[in-house]
Amino acid sequence: MARDEYETRHKRQAQGIAKARAEGKYRGRRVNEALHQDIRDQLTLRRSYSYIQM
Repeated sequence: MARDEYETRHKRQAQGIAKARAEGKYRGRRVNEALHQDIRDQLTLRRSYSYIQM
């Protein structure tokens, strides 16, 4: 029963997102490319995840 409700909710959410994308109202989550590039650079320099978080 709970699984059926979960699946129905998931399908309806996907339908709503598809409709909004078709109307140009939803583009998804924005990505901060500068931040991602900085993290990639620091990982290339073999910095630890703890150091990068600071």
